Amino acid sequence: MDDVVEESYKFFREGYSLMKKNGLLVSNPDLDLQLGVLKNLDIKRGFSLDRRLSMLGSPKEIQVWVNRIIKLRNALHGVFPRDPLRELGYGMSKDDRKFPLLLKAVRRIYGMNPPTVEALSRLLYLEMKLGA
Repeated sequence: MDDVVEESYKFFREGYSLMKKNGLLVSNPDLDLQLGVLKNLDIKRGFSLDRRLSMLGSPKEIQVWVNRIIKLRNALHGVFPRDPLRELGYGMSKDDRKFPLLLKAVRRIYGMNPPTVEALSRLLYLEMKLGA
């Protein structure tokens, strides 16, 4: 799966560079385009989905997906998200068919970078109650 994560990041980075270079990072609510929020993207760090920012509103769906690409790739290189369940799983519910894959990714990140007791207990709750 590491190759899939690396390839996804490489593909995203190339597409992002092409769109930015050609002025295609635009938003249009009528067409449900959210690309304008990517104008100030830090391609190496992604977006902060910190709880304190929730007062400013929910992140756009595209920000959440971009974070999943960037933060998973960074974890492979030893740069771990502070709160993997929030930064990778924002907006995901137990009914989402990809939820088990999220739990596996988060479990792997926690295995590579030991979590706090609170974070580990949240992950164990999800594993036991919602299944992986």
